[in-house]
Amino acid sequence: MTEEEFYRRRRRMCETFIDTVLTSRTNICIVVLHLKQGRGLNDDISYYEPLSYYTDDVLHDHNRAKRDLFHTVRLNINAFGRSFNIRLKPNKGVLSDDIEVSTSNEDYHYDGSGIYKGYIANEDHSIVHGIINSQGHFDGKIWTPFDQFIIGPSLKYYENEQPFHSIIYRLSDITFNQTNIDNKSIRDLLKFKARLNVQDMSVVSDNHNTRHINHNIQYFHQHTRRRRAVLQPKTTCELYVKADNYFYNAHGNSPDLVINEIVQFVQTINTIFSPIDFDRDGSNDNIKFTIKKIKLYTNASDPDYARYVGNMDVVKFLESHSEENYDDYCLSYILTHRDFGEGVLGLAWTASQDENQVGGVCEKYKVVNGKSQSLNTGIVTTLNYGQTVPSLVSHLTLAHEIGHNMGSDHDPDNVTCTPSGTGGNYIMYPKATSGKQTNNQFFSTCSINYMSPIITSRGTGLNGCFTADSGSICGNKVIDEGEECDCGWEDECQEYCCNARGGSGTPCTLKSNATCSTSANYNAECPEPQSLPNKTVCDGSRVCMNGECTGSICLAYDYEPCQCSPTEGVNWKDEVLCAVCCIVNEKCTSSFEVSFMPNLTMVPGSPCYDNEGYCDVFSRCREVDPSGFYNDLSKWLISSSKEIESWISTNWWAAALIALGLVIILGLFVKFCSKSPSKVRREKWEEHQRQRQTQDGFRMQQPQQRRLGSSTNRVAPVFTTRESRGGQIQQYRNT
Repeated sequence: MTEEEFYRRRRRMCETFIDTVLTSRTNICIVVLHLKQGRGLNDDISYYEPLSYYTDDVLHDHNRAKRDLFHTVRLNINAFGRSFNIRLKPNKGVLSDDIEVSTSNEDYHYDGSGIYKGYIANEDHSIVHGIINSQGHFDGKIWTPFDQFIIGPSLKYYENEQPFHSIIYRLSDITFNQTNIDNKSIRDLLKFKARLNVQDMSVVSDNHNTRHINHNIQYFHQHTRRRRAVLQPKTTCELYVKADNYFYNAHGNSPDLVINEIVQFVQTINTIFSPIDFDRDGSNDNIKFTIKKIKLYTNASDPDYARYVGNMDVVKFLESHSEENYDDYCLSYILTHRDFGEGVLGLAWTASQDENQVGGVCEKYKVVNGKSQSLNTGIVTTLNYGQTVPSLVSHLTLAHEIGHNMGSDHDPDNVTCTPSGTGGNYIMYPKATSGKQTNNQFFSTCSINYMSPIITSRGTGLNGCFTADSGSICGNKVIDEGEECDCGWEDECQEYCCNARGGSGTPCTLKSNATCSTSANYNAECPEPQSLPNKTVCDGSRVCMNGECTGSICLAYDYEPCQCSPTEGVNWKDEVLCAVCCIVNEKCTSSFEVSFMPNLTMVPGSPCYDNEGYCDVFSRCREVDPSGFYNDLSKWLISSSKEIESWISTNWWAAALIALGLVIILGLFVKFCSKSPSKVRREKWEEHQRQRQTQDGFRMQQPQQRRLGSSTNRVAPVFTTRESRGGQIQQYRNT
């Protein structure tokens, strides 16, 4: 049987037995191949399932959606023992209407029609977002209340073509050390707060009062809100995103493929930020991010790329990126594929309410410590200890760094914001966590308290740099000006009193005889999801706890989880530290010592040794150093200029000696390092030339300058944009 006959037979089976009849080529039957089920994809993804579906059907729906915004692209996927009836709509808000895209050589046109966002039919609080590429492959993520799934083309993970064109795996199957977001094993290395004490540099602020936020974050429950004023609220942060040459080569070596990756970064952070109620009015503020400009360094010889060339640590890389003026943007980030020391995945300047400290969202280009910088910046890398970081981990890293930009510090050690327990800790937790618990992908109330006044004063306030939407959009589940209700499109509306977009009635208006709508926040009722009983074994090594597969396997045996101590003394190399341990007979015992339990080790990045360290890829417990080079560098950077002036005025004689010493050293350097030819050597060369011309019978003539038009053959300076701490570097070449 040929491959074409195989797919034709599979398609007939789908058309015969699937409950939903395929009509107008709007439903896509996706066949899950079981040829390679149950094996790991790589060292970071322990399990995946291959997918294969008819890309012609996807492209047909996609092309129709480009012409008709009301059209829904339907994907019916069967994987992991369940069905995903996905409904997708064009996601227009990710890219700005006047977006600028350029490569190292030219301006570039990017077709953003393949960006989609949707949901799973008949499944509350589900979100789907991603991209349909030119081959008809869907590349994106599925968020549900119980797990997250990642779908992507197989060529992103394999060098050669496979019998299947796509794969799907779960977040719970990622074994990578999710630094900075889930497994915060080295968060303490990011003590570089980027808060610089300066003189006469204050940030315009409407309100510096911090109030407590009574806000329970539910899993992506998308409330809708009514506009509070005639003017459109400013809720959009415009981004300038760069991709350096390392990132460009590692993520497809193609402008379209690299921009697709950048778009998914922004889609993920929008999913995290938009449901949060920063202004405490009882509904989400719909804070979102849109890409205003993209720069792809497709060529490492690009003159503008000179500042990023060479090996540098993460602090120097951030400083290099901050040299450019980004006043026209809310934030600017550069994505890279460099392996920074200590496993750091990201770094960003942190905002503060203190008027004497600068940095963070909407900060303007200014002179700091004698150097012009933009401090509304950050960096994220997708390489860690020689391995490519899973995409979702990198996206959550960006959310963590933007949290710093928005004014959030690491979560304090208290019950509210560092709860531990079965729910785990939040995004901004500073130490190591398991990374698979519910809270790990949300901001704590402490983080929201930190960010709320910064977002108000710098972003959404009168003088803030956030921008307003271009106009009301019926069908976005937000009550815009002039709308009575908004329950979305016809196929997703679950209300009885609101006319959906694409329906028979006037869209976004109340139906006849209706006086209110749940989308307007009047008497909204949300059904409680039904979860499996606690302690139900899931994924082979965990148990269900409150609807999440996050509990320790110990609970299945009625034991409490614990962290083992070294067998003898203080021994960080003891392998028992990274073994799954349970309290058996009032003693913390390794699973290797319990005959009826599987022998399990904790995943890399898990906390160990009483949360003082984290397990690495070799199942060794490594101690976390909360201080270090970055902390020292931070202290040096925040030293005020007044302290330096005070020291000079008191110790003027020492300052004079230092200046004199520098002049002497500079003079000696010029004298001994000069490469000018000596006088004796020049005289010998001239004598040799005269002898040669005498022997040949020629008379030496004065050389004439060669002219071409009005230009002369001379040495002209060529300046680069790269800077050093001593000033601008100047290079020359013949012209």
